[in-house]
Amino acid sequence: MFKKLCVSLLLLCVAKAIAFPTGWGYIVPDPEGRCTGRESPDHFAIPGICDKFYRCVYGYLYEHQCPDGLVFNPSISVCDWPRNVRGCEDGGDKPTYVGFVLDDSGSMISEISAVKQWMQNCVSGSYATCASAPTGGWIVSTFNDPYPSGSSTPYPPTFPSSFFTRFGPSTDASAVVDFIDDIAVHSGYDCPEYAFFGNKNALDVIPDDNGGCKIYFFSDATAKDPSSALAPLIAQFAAKGCSFIPVLTGCCHRCEDPCASLDSTYCHEHVVDDRSFGSSSGGFEERAYYDLAYVTGGSIYLTDKASADDLLKFLEDKITLGFCPTTSIAGPLPEGYTSKTDCESTGSCWDSSVGKCYCSSANETCSHHPIVKKPKCLVTDVHTFKADPEDCTRYYECASGRQWNRPCAPGTVFDPAVGVCNHSYLTAPPCGTKTD
Repeated sequence: MFKKLCVSLLLLCVAKAIAFPTGWGYIVPDPEGRCTGRESPDHFAIPGICDKFYRCVYGYLYEHQCPDGLVFNPSISVCDWPRNVRGCEDGGDKPTYVGFVLDDSGSMISEISAVKQWMQNCVSGSYATCASAPTGGWIVSTFNDPYPSGSSTPYPPTFPSSFFTRFGPSTDASAVVDFIDDIAVHSGYDCPEYAFFGNKNALDVIPDDNGGCKIYFFSDATAKDPSSALAPLIAQFAAKGCSFIPVLTGCCHRCEDPCASLDSTYCHEHVVDDRSFGSSSGGFEERAYYDLAYVTGGSIYLTDKASADDLLKFLEDKITLGFCPTTSIAGPLPEGYTSKTDCESTGSCWDSSVGKCYCSSANETCSHHPIVKKPKCLVTDVHTFKADPEDCTRYYECASGRQWNRPCAPGTVFDPAVGVCNHSYLTAPPCGTKTD
């Protein structure tokens, strides 16, 4: 018995250094300590590899191979059809990434706490609507300003240092949460900060050939980086195909209204301004955030300084963390549905962080039809006739909360002024040509 035990222990020690086959898969080296202290089984993706996954069992890291034709789906922790896993469609091995770029100055304590809880709630399944986790891994990059105003400041700053740290990419979400939990805020020189450099550090570990990439940026300060650093950063975002998603609780003062300088359509679909104190005039530093979000397709979020609980509620209500299950656009192509209401009414997945609607599954029918805007029909409506907003030659008949879509006689259009179908020359625009 003693001899068998010794042999077993020897094999286990060898297994910690090389891949060793067992009934549970292969024990592999675990230099990052992903499984340290974990007793219950836990599954997570292997960055850059679709058809394998890791599993922690009693503190040991095992590598598993999915059955032929299947890939690991980190959202449900099982091997699944490739079409259901973003970045692994058609058997591809293009991983997805989510980065958090955090200003860790002393004024950001509430924001950092909210981000940690937001991510923890997402990966623990607390949110029914939490989007798919990244298959390539989570990344955290912190930034600050280690130099006093007026001093000689080298650029780029020294990295890594206590003012600039990075973790990931890692598919072990709990390890990312632990890293965020250990972030120590700095008193530093609290405005502005080296924001561009913090983003660059996150992008540096993301491969160009990826299946999707989002960078969530949290700060209450403008960028101290030289203006010449913006163009290379935009080029780096473009090369990676990443979306820049700023969440601003300040800009060293009240932030300028993004809609003062951005395209009106983008502003309507991609800007969430939840502030109660209004805007101020700004300059290049904060507009750089807006321009970077605009050119990369990310949404812009502005909110007040608040408690960690209030900021968490804002994140939960307004922003999609992670990805939708597919990359196929839902709704009338090429833009698809452009509002959350229209998107979700068809059972599709709305990604608020990029303002797009995606099909929820590759193996189910995905709607590409326009949404028909029906008029309201109240139970108090005894018997009324209302225009069909999608078709001038039809109308809705409403009675006691029930309604029917009816056609007009050939050659006529519905005239809402009189509540009946009429000749077009007697009907005002847009359905008729009447001019007086």
